Formats: sequence, structure tokens, C-alpha cells
Amino acid sequence: MLIEELFEMEEEISKLKSEKTVQETEIIEVNKRLPLNSPIGRKELSEITDEIFSHPSRNIDVIKLMRDRGLIKPDEKDNKIKERKISKAT
Repeated sequence: MLIEELFEMEEEISKLKSEKTVQETEIIEVNKRLPLNSPIGRKELSEITDEIFSHPSRNIDVIKLMRDRGLIKPDEKDNKIKERKISKAT
């Protein structure tokens, strides 16, 4: 019985660690800027971020746009690893 409870608690902790959060004010602000007939909710926003993270090659335009706006920066460590792999391959 205690082992089952322990596994359930570990599973719950794992879920909590992987949860995404967004401030309510951000949801309100984004919905002010979106068309009135097309507001976004937490679930849809989460699905969008999951899509970008799981399939970055399908979302190059979003990544480029965010970089162009200065919202994200390329990871220098990742770039150095990629450069080494490319130079070894050639």
C-alpha cells in the first residue's frame, strides 16, 4: 500500500515539475490584441508551445520571427556543438 502511494506521489511531483505556467495578466493582454472572436486560452497556448518544442523544423518561421524581434537568442553552446559536428562531417 505504501509503495503504491509513493509511486503516485512521485508521479504527481513529476507532473507538477513539467507544468507550464502563465500569468493571468498575459492571457488578458494577448486576448486584447487578438480578434475578439478568437481569444486564446491556456490549453491552446500550451499546445502551441508544445508544437514548437516538439517540432522546431516545422516552426522555423516562428523561431526566426522571435529571434528577429530579440525575444530569444540563439544558444551559443548549442551553436558551438553544431559547428564542431559540421566540421567533422566535412
